[in-house]
Amino acid sequence: MTNLTILPPTASERRILAEGTFQARDAGMYPVANGKSVRQGVLYRADALSSLSDADLGEITALGVALVVDLREKIEADAAPDVLPAAVDYRRIPIFEETLFSHDFSAFPTLLGQYQLVLDNHAPKLVEAISAIAQHKGAPVIVHCTAGKDRTGLIIALIHLVLGVDEETVLLDYGASEIILGAKFNGAVRDLYQKAGLPRAILGADPRKAPPSYLAETLAEIRRRFGSVESFLIDNGMQQEELDSLRANFLSISPGS
Repeated sequence: MTNLTILPPTASERRILAEGTFQARDAGMYPVANGKSVRQGVLYRADALSSLSDADLGEITALGVALVVDLREKIEADAAPDVLPAAVDYRRIPIFEETLFSHDFSAFPTLLGQYQLVLDNHAPKLVEAISAIAQHKGAPVIVHCTAGKDRTGLIIALIHLVLGVDEETVLLDYGASEIILGAKFNGAVRDLYQKAGLPRAILGADPRKAPPSYLAETLAEIRRRFGSVESFLIDNGMQQEELDSLRANFLSISPGS
């Protein structure tokens, strides 16, 4: 870890697409070892991109966003399709492989249970999403789902750890979603689920909830099974050159380090 001051994940300087999203933000600017940091302006995380304003669309173009990775199920994406500039490469990579809403709604898995399902049944999809990002060679990318906290949070956490961000910072970035989303998000996501024909009850009492302890337990389980995050990704299909590409293209020398 460097002695740099970390820009908090909730800092307004990180926010993008403020008119049409609840928490789109820059996931860079975190320090790693050897005087490096995650580059600013290359890795963004967001909730749904279905309500972007003209100003937001202009901002996407100005930021040079080349790739959007949408982690949602088809039923979610159909109910709230992304609105993007034509030049952006759009990839929908549903982490749950269209199975999330096949579960019994009266016993819908908790967030921690959903992460367990990913590790047990859908880990290659995590790799597919991260590989797509690596293959863009550091061109700016937005990763998103519906809330931008659960599926997106897991993908961003894995990338951060590959890049060398310490776990305490990774958990802070993850937990910030609950703060940034704001109270208006609860009503918006419930309306979206109603539009998609999904029971709003499965969202729970507080759809913003993003306990860092759930991510910490999931990362601990990955290490118990695979030894490290890198081994987990490689065992599920990621190539070493893709990991090397992430580090080569998403890290920079930190000023003043």
